[in-house]
Amino acid sequence: AEQSLIASVFVNSKILEQCSLKPDDFYKTSHQKIYKTFLDLKARGENVDLVSFGECYAHDRDLVGYAVKLTDTAPITVDAKTTSKIIKSSRVKRDLLFSLQDIQDRVETTNIDKLLDYAQSEIMKYTVSQTDNKIYHIKDLLADHIIQIEKDNTIKKEATTKLGFKSLDKYLNLSGPNYIVIAGRPSMGKTAFALSVIKNLATNNRRPGIISLEMGRGKLLDRWLAMMTGINSMNFHRYRSLKQDEWQSLQDTVSVMYDVWDVLISDSPASSIENLERQARQMKARGATEIFIDQLSHIGGDSDDDFKNYTKHSNRIARLKKELDIPIFLLAQLNRKLEDRQDKEPRLSDLKMTGSLEEDSDVSILLYRPAYYEKNAQDKAAKAMDVVVNIAKNRDGETWKEEEVIVFNKNKTLFEEDFRRITKYR
Repeated sequence: AEQSLIASVFVNSKILEQCSLKPDDFYKTSHQKIYKTFLDLKARGENVDLVSFGECYAHDRDLVGYAVKLTDTAPITVDAKTTSKIIKSSRVKRDLLFSLQDIQDRVETTNIDKLLDYAQSEIMKYTVSQTDNKIYHIKDLLADHIIQIEKDNTIKKEATTKLGFKSLDKYLNLSGPNYIVIAGRPSMGKTAFALSVIKNLATNNRRPGIISLEMGRGKLLDRWLAMMTGINSMNFHRYRSLKQDEWQSLQDTVSVMYDVWDVLISDSPASSIENLERQARQMKARGATEIFIDQLSHIGGDSDDDFKNYTKHSNRIARLKKELDIPIFLLAQLNRKLEDRQDKEPRLSDLKMTGSLEEDSDVSILLYRPAYYEKNAQDKAAKAMDVVVNIAKNRDGETWKEEEVIVFNKNKTLFEEDFRRITKYR
């Protein structure tokens, strides 16, 4: 295939327009040199033929002689695009063999989790992609195009990641690779906040994924069903606890979620950061638009020092968001030392005690529910719905502390916006 393509270019240089190859896609060094010369001549606007090639390699008679021999003896291709794809495929197969050999060499000396992580990242990077240079007639396009216009006008689809809270989305730009940390002390609602955001994404034609290291898939479904129906999830699995109208509401909600929601779920334990990375890559391969990880402290580490483990894991997740090119949300529990001070509301500096989260993250959101710390029952009840959502770090925008519009609905374990106060964000 390599000889045929090179000979064909010498005979008719116009077929270069059908090729989307690089010199190192060729196996033989001589073919790499010849093809690179083709590209150089074309870039300079010179003729791509034997005469021009001979002038470039006047010092290398052997290479020029080989090029002349190819032109005289090699078969001429009638389909340069297919021949190019064969050459590209062969290059990928060669690289794959090298990678497999490298993986095999590591088998006896590398930790199994690290080996699986390396093997997956190596294998997934291979693809045989060719630019489609097909020319279309307008008649071939109009029918499908008008169908697409109809879909775009009837189905609202978010092009970027929106949390579904106008008071927060006004300040956030989460398109592309972003590392978002959602942090707070226990019982502040980190998981409830994440699941509320996933619900909002799922109802806006996104495909979020969640790697739940703390809660099983059944519990996740219970949480979402409670959010959507307002039924206490404790009653889902108690004998004869659901009333007839609740059954109907539950069935209607399940039907809607089945038809509309496009959510990926993994509740497999992450024995290591490498295992978690593999799960995230698999989600990305299945089209995940965002990935949520719940939570940092449940990722297995190889050190007895939690701070070192958290730093390592945060560093790896920061690199992973670039590799996958999507937003990754990590839930993290803040150090209990903040409990020692009179003001229990978390600050950005509290993240410094939890590895390198502050440095690595693009956005840090701190959650705080004042009612949790109220000792007086009446005050606790009065503040039950109050929540502070603090965008304490925002690499691409303003920081913002939301204390009024977002509330916590304890019955639904749902974060939502109080629509009586939301008008200023419309």
